[in-house]
Amino acid sequence: MLTLLTKITNVVIVNLKLRKYLPKKDGLFPIYIRITRNRKSSWLSVNVSVKAKEWDEVKGKVRPDHPNSARVNACLKHVKLKYQNDIMEIARAAAGKLIITIKKAGQERKYTIKEGATQKIEL
Repeated sequence: MLTLLTKITNVVIVNLKLRKYLPKKDGLFPIYIRITRNRKSSWLSVNVSVKAKEWDEVKGKVRPDHPNSARVNACLKHVKLKYQNDIMEIARAAAGKLIITIKKAGQERKYTIKEGATQKIEL
């Protein structure tokens, strides 16, 4: 679950990171998505693990020497875009004073965000 406090002046950054200090028993390292807002980060697992030498830290993707690099990178790109789109939708709603509807587990919630107001939204 991701919790964001939206405000028009805030910037949210979404990155993919390899968590090298959390090795699994098989020697692979998990890839996480890091969402940073106001210098505070939230880490979410994307349920993908690779060897440390197969991860490109600068580009934030799996290197071509990984056997399924194209498929893994496509999956990672999809996850990153999903979170970026959700964040942009929240920002757009805050700027335009729109109503946001979030559907989660069969429930539908509506939020009205007004300019300059802070609204807690769970994704």
